[in-house]
Amino acid sequence: MKTTNIAKASIMISALAILSKAMGALRVMVIGWKFGQGVETDAYNAAVKVTALSMSIIASAIFTSLVPVLAQINERHGVRGKFKFFNNISNIVMLLAVGLSALVYIFAPVIIKIMFTSFSQEKFELAVHLTRLGVPIILSLAMMNLVTGYLHSFNIYGPYAVMGIPYNVCFFLYLFFLPLSIEGLIYATVIATFSQFLVQAPAMFKTGYRWKPLIQVQDPYVTRTIDLVIPVALGQAVQQINVIVDGNLASGLADGVITAMDNATKVNDAIIAIFIAGFTTVIFPMLATAFERNERSRIVQLVDDGFGAVLLITIPATVGIMTLSTDLIKLMFERNMFTAEDTIVTAGAFFYYSLGLTGSGLRMLFTKVYYSFQDTKTPMINGMFAVIMNVILNLILVRFMEHRGLALATSISITVTTFVLIIKLKKKLPEMYFMGYFREFIKIGISAAAMGAVVLFSNRALKTMLDSEGLRLLIVIGLAVIVYAVMVLLTRVNAVNVYLTAFLKKRKARNQTGA
Repeated sequence: MKTTNIAKASIMISALAILSKAMGALRVMVIGWKFGQGVETDAYNAAVKVTALSMSIIASAIFTSLVPVLAQINERHGVRGKFKFFNNISNIVMLLAVGLSALVYIFAPVIIKIMFTSFSQEKFELAVHLTRLGVPIILSLAMMNLVTGYLHSFNIYGPYAVMGIPYNVCFFLYLFFLPLSIEGLIYATVIATFSQFLVQAPAMFKTGYRWKPLIQVQDPYVTRTIDLVIPVALGQAVQQINVIVDGNLASGLADGVITAMDNATKVNDAIIAIFIAGFTTVIFPMLATAFERNERSRIVQLVDDGFGAVLLITIPATVGIMTLSTDLIKLMFERNMFTAEDTIVTAGAFFYYSLGLTGSGLRMLFTKVYYSFQDTKTPMINGMFAVIMNVILNLILVRFMEHRGLALATSISITVTTFVLIIKLKKKLPEMYFMGYFREFIKIGISAAAMGAVVLFSNRALKTMLDSEGLRLLIVIGLAVIVYAVMVLLTRVNAVNVYLTAFLKKRKARNQTGA
């Protein structure tokens, strides 16, 4: 796939992701308006974390490993080979998911006690109850991740891009039209999670796939998948130590802090999902195929394009959040049950989580580069160092900065260890040009700094002139976009030039064809 096609697919996914994440942001806001930040929402978020994280260890590892293995099978055995393998691996994974669901249901009190040590008795009992109600989430996540990996191996991205829409619609139907309770909210989450599988299933069947009751554990490709999955799963499991430590420390702080940190995380994650996940989703199967064909120059080109794209988005996003964190959270959440105090708590976490945006985006990209090389051990080891660093920083910073320290610890650890991950990749890809990366960083940094100055001064000036929070922020953000766009063009940021040139060439070719 050429640069123009990568851009086109990325833009398509990002455009759909914008709609999906806009709905997701509205969902988070409405839940905040309806339920506030307190005992019930802390218990709900704890339950969702337990069910989602229980499966994410296996499901995300399977998803990550499926794409390179399916690419290999396609090259050697064609589509029929892919069908057979996918039947086999999906049946095995679903059996594991059923067993895991049973374990989580039985041991829910123990899991909640370990992850959220300082919960009050009321919050503990409610969290256990909600966790057991939410156990079907585990099965839904298993199915969703399996189908997503399968479709990506066919370069089919549309269903993945839109699956957040029915997910959010399920919540809206509940929040606006049904009697509200925290149990109802967890039921809505179960149904919404299952909808992510349902929206992708038709595309899976259109490829010609049909389910068969096949289980062959001795299949060499299953063995290869397990070899790839184990390091990823271990890395995921180790990273859950972060969640456990964060949950333990946050559970000892004021009621609502867990929900505040969850809200701040979701807003930051939305930025990554909208602008970065679209690119990495498209680029991952291409990297896997390029590796299988030993097209090293193609791999380097994809990595270069990805690096520039991540910096181009995350650096100005970080600057914007740092200057507008409180204003944005106030506009998004502060009404009904969500108080001004809740805004301050959430904005504090939002500010410090934003410092890790660039690290998170680059980690998403470069981890998939390693996976395309079928190297899952290096990201696992790197993830272990990230966990150790994060835990140490958590224990230190929480004493001085409370929940803000937990957010800052996450940002520091992910940024430092991602930098190490990139450095180590030089051994596999000596063609990587680090000086070019550094120049891109400086150019984009200068552009974002100029944008940040405009945001800071214009926001202060407009506060004395406009009463409308929404209108003021709309003007400020509009000015920021204009200034940033001008600056990246003036500084000749390579990522902008690549895509602008590709777009102009394609437009010229279309005009000539039309003529």
